[in-house]
Amino acid sequence: MAESQTGGGALIMRLIKHKKHWTYNADNMADIVGTVRQRIADYADGKNGWNGSSMTGGARFTGTESLDHAVDLFDNGWTEGARQILKGQADVAANGGLPDLTPSFDWDIGGEFPDVGAFCAGVPEHMANPAPFNNSVASVIRIAIPGSVPSNVSADKIMRYGVALMSIIDGIQESGRSVALSWDLTCIPRNGPRGLEQIHTNIPLTTPGAPIDVSRLAFAFHPSMLRRIWFAAVEINPELSVLGGSYGGARDARDKKHREPGTIYPPGPWALGRENKLGSISQAVKALTDVINRELFADQPRAD
Repeated sequence: MAESQTGGGALIMRLIKHKKHWTYNADNMADIVGTVRQRIADYADGKNGWNGSSMTGGARFTGTESLDHAVDLFDNGWTEGARQILKGQADVAANGGLPDLTPSFDWDIGGEFPDVGAFCAGVPEHMANPAPFNNSVASVIRIAIPGSVPSNVSADKIMRYGVALMSIIDGIQESGRSVALSWDLTCIPRNGPRGLEQIHTNIPLTTPGAPIDVSRLAFAFHPSMLRRIWFAAVEINPELSVLGGSYGGARDARDKKHREPGTIYPPGPWALGRENKLGSISQAVKALTDVINRELFADQPRAD
């Protein structure tokens, strides 16, 4: 295993080379944007990198006018995305929302503790037991936001997907659970050495229990997160030219053998688009809610 670093000081992205896959990670969003700022400075000095799509990509493809524009959205928040998320929350409610994840109880003549009021009223079933279906859901729910999207998926569809997923995440938090989010990308190198199968990037976005700035977090779902910010971060590292001119072949999500246990990997915009589930925000909300519910309650006992 070999390791190299890009950037300076605390603003570092790490390239680690395993036999069949490489990882190119940052500890947080500030690290990747620090790398991007170095890319901008290098470009101004005539250092073009091994590719330049982060600089030259059009607004229709990236959703921003320039790489500087994308960095500004990161710094100051994507207010339009935040506004759409608020609307998406109404779609979550209209879809029935996520199941109630707050603790609930089954009542019987025997149990862990009594309801004194029910006992005094003569109710036989006055003993409480935590209901296993709800109580077994983890207090911290980890979700890896899929970052790899093929070039033929429109910026509008990526934004629609982001609004839908953020609305669901907000609903989970309203239930009293914490959410740990990361931005997770998998791609296949076009010009890699023999045996190199995939390159992964993972960037933590939130800390469990910490307040979430919706307008800033919304940028993780903006098409420029991939098509300007990540492109710029790999352009500055010559070893990542193994990706090729198209920045590698997109994979919707990590192979199961590379996934972190206990983390939900929802299908990305590419997969939902193929299934015609990105026609509207409400349609995307329904599809993603169904997937996340299945993951949250997998293997949980259900009452007859």
